[in-house]
Amino acid sequence: MSEASELLVLLDKDEEVLFAQLGTRLLGETRGMGTDDEIAGKFGRSWFDQRKEELRKLICGHPTVLALLESPNSDRAVQASVLVDILASIEGYAAHAVLIAVLVGKVGLLTFCSTESSKE
Repeated sequence: MSEASELLVLLDKDEEVLFAQLGTRLLGETRGMGTDDEIAGKFGRSWFDQRKEELRKLICGHPTVLALLESPNSDRAVQASVLVDILASIEGYAAHAVLIAVLVGKVGLLTFCSTESSKE
């Protein structure tokens, strides 16, 4: 599956499913034990929430993102694709770039970049 196809499929998934996928990847499935979706979902959400401000700083000031925010033709799939490219080059986020980009895309780039931490 191409990255664009994967993004479209993931953008249609429920946020809780995405957090569970992120948590599962972060926790790993070593030793064949697997990971409970609820636990993985909580872990994925917590991990994402703890890094939200850092992600805003990395994403929202990027020149390409600033151009996207001003473009009337920018949709969530385009935004998510750009975010994958940005995140893939940042240590600590590269391995999970697609899921992070989709989670940001679910709320919308404009909303994500304009939300202040005090409002959450």
